[in-house]
Amino acid sequence: MGKTYLATEFAKISNRPHKVFQMTEYTDENCYLDFFGFEGNHKSPMPGVFTGFVRDNPDAVLIFDEIEKVHGRWISKCRKWRKRRVRIKRWI
Repeated sequence: MGKTYLATEFAKISNRPHKVFQMTEYTDENCYLDFFGFEGNHKSPMPGVFTGFVRDNPDAVLIFDEIEKVHGRWISKCRKWRKRRVRIKRWI
């Protein structure tokens, strides 16, 4: 199909940082913890793989490969996260 390849090439051509998230790694029940990290109200808050990358590269191209295979709890966390006020500088 080449969708991931095409998105990666777009990021390179546009000279923007990019990251491919292999969503097959997030198929178990607590997978969202590594992805989103632990929030400030946790005793040891720390960013996750996703939140840390976005914080350091707010203008990045994010590629979610095989997102249909992710655990349902990950989807629930995304919905909660989406309800927060998130400002996005630029959409393509």
